[in-house]
Amino acid sequence: MKKQELKGQIRAKGFTQKSFSEALGISPASLSRKLAGTHDFTVGEIRRMKELLELDTDEAVTLFFES
Repeated sequence: MKKQELKGQIRAKGFTQKSFSEALGISPASLSRKLAGTHDFTVGEIRRMKELLELDTDEAVTLFFES
């Protein structure tokens, strides 16, 4: 996962970490741990982030699955 790019995408869409975690349906602490890389996002969370961030499939694959 490209953490810095993901954080940039979240900010670019006008979300704060708190508002983004609420939109994902997880706690702010859980989002923080996942963004830090200590916990993994679920497939459902990745799908929801793709929708929230308006990413196409190629952008999502690059962001979440390529180093």
